[in-house]
Amino acid sequence: MKIGIAMRKVFEERRKRKKLQEICLLEWEEIIAEAARIGASGEDELQWDAYGILKEKMHQDWLQVIEMEKAMASRSVKTRGPLNQLSRRRRYQRQSKPNGQIL
Repeated sequence: MKIGIAMRKVFEERRKRKKLQEICLLEWEEIIAEAARIGASGEDELQWDAYGILKEKMHQDWLQVIEMEKAMASRSVKTRGPLNQLSRRRRYQRQSKPNGQIL
C-alpha cells in the first residue's frame, strides 16, 4: 500500500511538471508568433488570418452567385407566365369561333 501511494505522488508530480512545461511552451510560441507577425521596424505587418479572409470572400461570392441564380429563375418564371395566358386566350378564341380562325 505504501508503494502505491508513493508511485501516485511521483506520477502526480510528473503530470504537474509536464502541464507546466506545455503551458510555458504555448506562451513562448505565441510570443514568437506575435513578434514575427508584427515584424521589425520598417517591415510590413503580416496577415496571419489570410486564409480566413479568403474563405469569407469565397463564401460571400458563393452567396452572390446563389442570389443571381434565384433572380434568373424568377425571371424565367415571369416570362413563362404570360405565354401560358396567351396560349389560353388563343385556345378560348378558337373554341368560341366557328371557323377556328385566330385573331
